Amino acid sequence: MRRLIGDRLKQLRGSTITQQDIANQLGLSRASYSHYENGRSEPDLSTLLSLADFFNVSVDYLLDRSTPDGNPALEPYKDVLVLHQLLRKQGVDDLFFLQLDAWETLTRQDTVEIKHHFEWVVERARRKKNTTDQ
Repeated sequence: MRRLIGDRLKQLRGSTITQQDIANQLGLSRASYSHYENGRSEPDLSTLLSLADFFNVSVDYLLDRSTPDGNPALEPYKDVLVLHQLLRKQGVDDLFFLQLDAWETLTRQDTVEIKHHFEWVVERARRKKNTTDQ
């Protein structure tokens, strides 16, 4: 998989933009970006999404999984990708909370608390909107 991502990144970058230019735009070191292109490492989910946004392509395209019937390997990430798109529309670019490995340390109670806090924030926003609409 690393080689496929690297090949796509090289192809997309072409000869008109440098690795340093891309690294600067994404807040990466040039070495990190170079490792992605050369297959020495793989970008995490957040970086993969940023790369797709930067090149204006789908994550499926970067993973060389663009098929008409979809990619079953990406199915577990489908909800995360949708959430990412919604958050970006709202101007949330710091997606640290979408780091999947961080969620592995949370207990079920922790995730319930996060859910309740989110519901509270949404309800507060609805009330605020209803107040301003009247």
